[in-house]
Amino acid sequence: MRRRVRRCKCVQHNTVSTNKAVVREMKVYKIRLSGKSEILTELMLMQLGTHVTLSARIKEWDCVFTIAKDGTSLRTFYSKLYKYCPTILVIKDTKGHVFGAYVSERWKNSKDFYLSLIHIC
Repeated sequence: MRRRVRRCKCVQHNTVSTNKAVVREMKVYKIRLSGKSEILTELMLMQLGTHVTLSARIKEWDCVFTIAKDGTSLRTFYSKLYKYCPTILVIKDTKGHVFGAYVSERWKNSKDFYLSLIHIC
């Protein structure tokens, strides 16, 4: 029988405590940012680190586009992101929910639909 483990409450020294179980010797990787994120917490960065590729874990990530600095123009979004690959898109909605996507393809403006799915959680 498979036991479902709920969301992590704390991460310390390779031990993850949850309200249902304790997992020992779990490898915890953290995404490294070049600056402080206005959206992502330390725990979110660790959770992201366990789901991205090794090359994504070892690089330092820069914030390239924010609505606060760059506005809401999709044209501006594409012009700032077209040369970056891969990217992590992080969105915080008006209710405070945080979600996003790891994008392994280059961003491009196109009238046609294109999608590359590797894994959906």
